[in-house]
Amino acid sequence: MNSVCWFALLLCFCSAPVWGQVELEKVRQKKYKTEEDVTLQGSTGYLVVPENRQDPNSRSIRVKYVHLKSIATEPLAPVVYLEGGGGACTWQAESPFDLTFWLEILEVSDLIFIDRRGSTDDDLEYLWREDFPSDFFLSEDIANAHFQRMAKAALPTFAEKGIDLRGYTIAEQAQDVHDLMGALQIDRYSLFGFSFGSQISMALMELHPEGIERVILAGADGLDQALNYPHYLDQHMEMINDLIAQDSVMGPLMPNFLGEVEKAMATLEKAPARVVVKNPLTRKEQELLVGPFGLALVLRLDIDDANDIPIMPRLLHSINAGDYSLLQWFIQKRMIQGIGIPGQGINQQLATGASPERWATILAEAEDSPYGNVVNFPF
Repeated sequence: MNSVCWFALLLCFCSAPVWGQVELEKVRQKKYKTEEDVTLQGSTGYLVVPENRQDPNSRSIRVKYVHLKSIATEPLAPVVYLEGGGGACTWQAESPFDLTFWLEILEVSDLIFIDRRGSTDDDLEYLWREDFPSDFFLSEDIANAHFQRMAKAALPTFAEKGIDLRGYTIAEQAQDVHDLMGALQIDRYSLFGFSFGSQISMALMELHPEGIERVILAGADGLDQALNYPHYLDQHMEMINDLIAQDSVMGPLMPNFLGEVEKAMATLEKAPARVVVKNPLTRKEQELLVGPFGLALVLRLDIDDANDIPIMPRLLHSINAGDYSLLQWFIQKRMIQGIGIPGQGINQQLATGASPERWATILAEAEDSPYGNVVNFPF
């Protein structure tokens, strides 16, 4: 969907009727502490809103929030933080370690965490309890076919629970923030949107600009940038290659990291690895086949999870030495990618998508990248 269509969708949402009551529930005052033992006054509760504001018969859902009071004597407009990815962020108020990072904002304004609708609702997570396909990590086509099967099985399951997936859109999520400000009687506020939260911030700027004072966008995604260019992964792999080459210890041991990646991909193409893992749902052990796609998926996901980057040289070295024990560990960790579908996450990713021009470039780059289009799996 291009930006023009996206804004048209938002404008349709603005003019459409909105049914259902909005209210606060289970509100209570609470004290929070940072790691440095700074005590903060605050309150927590739930915003009760229609799941789908376009449906007069929509069920109600609850969205958790935490409102922390500023330690300033004359605070500026409250800052609303909108998380990226999965969308839950109220837990940060309960974590002294994480809350410490927010002190700089609390020194000038109130801080409000609001979870994204559905982010903590177990009913919105479909789990594949049948046998896991042994060839899932063999190729992107096979893995995508498995996701199609899961999606077809998930939709009626959500419907049986009375869940309306049409309510999990950017516009609805933006309206939750607007409604929370109204319920808290806050006329002016600032936004801090991270990654996907930046898109919700953009929607709020389009739908309700009158209440917004300042906006911070970190890791911002444009309205047609939900799908990534394959060259992003190529560049990250080159950066890791350069870091290793410059390291006084690792450089002499692995002077050509990218060469090791190419060799491992060729090895797995010729003869896929066989690793035994335990299904986290059924607890059954089974053998999985891992081809170049499986390795590419591991590299792509574990670059996002930066904690695992230091292990990558050892992973490639062990594969090329015919030892798949470390690969087994990574596949066990990433098997979860193929056993669940988040109901709200489907619409979250597809709500923006990519323009036809961007998608054409993505497909062209995927042809040239050694990792294919794994950066956009499973979309």
